[in-house]
Amino acid sequence: MYRRTTLAAAGTGLVLAIGGSAVAAQEADDEAGEDDDENGDELPDEMAVNEFSGEGTQIVDDLEIAGGLTVVEGQHEGWIFVQAIPSENDQEHTLVTDADEFVTGTILESGTYDLYVNAEEEWELTVIQPQTADEEPAALPLELTGTGPDWTGPIEFEEGTNVTGRHNGQSDFEVYVYTEDNATELVFHVLGEFAGETTLQGDSDGYLVVDADGEWELEFE
Repeated sequence: MYRRTTLAAAGTGLVLAIGGSAVAAQEADDEAGEDDDENGDELPDEMAVNEFSGEGTQIVDDLEIAGGLTVVEGQHEGWIFVQAIPSENDQEHTLVTDADEFVTGTILESGTYDLYVNAEEEWELTVIQPQTADEEPAALPLELTGTGPDWTGPIEFEEGTNVTGRHNGQSDFEVYVYTEDNATELVFHVLGEFAGETTLQGDSDGYLVVDADGEWELEFE
C-alpha cells in the first residue's frame, strides 16, 4: 500500500507535500526516482517508520515510541486485531480492529511497547511516528482530497475553523484531528455517502487521519 494526500492552499494552485502515508520511506524514494512524482510524496528521512509482516498470531517485541500520535497502516486478507502493550504496565491500547486496507491513529505515551497481532492470514503493518520529523505546519485555509484511508500533517489548526466534508463511499467516514499537545478531536463520523460541515474546537498544530472506503473531500476555512 502506498497512499498520498495532497494539500492545496484554498484559492490557489499551490500543492504541498505535508505527509501522506507510505509502506516505507525507501519505497517513496524508489518511486520518486522512477517517475519523478510532482507532489514530492516521500516521508521525511528523520521520521520514525517501522515495518512488520507476518502470518496469523504473532508478537512484535520492543517497539520504541517517542510519544504522541502513532499512525498504523496495513493491509490484510480478512480480519485483524492489533494491540500495543507497554513494557512498564499492563494497560493495553487497541490499535486496529479491521480488515483489508487500513490507516488508524492513536496517542501513545513514550516508552517501549510490544505489538500483539491476531490475524487470519498474512499481514503487513507500518508504524509511523509523524511527530519525530521537524516539519513546518501547513496554514489554513486548505483543501484536501483522497480515496480510502489516509493521513497527513502537520497542519496549523485553529479553533472555530469551519470544516466541510464530502464522502461517496458505502461504509464509515471517520475524520480525526490529533494535535501536538496530545488531544484528539472527532471531526466527522458518519456512514455512507455524506455532505456536511462542522466547526473545529482545537487550536494547535496537528495531524489529520481519515478512515473512508470511497473518495472524499475536506475543506478547512
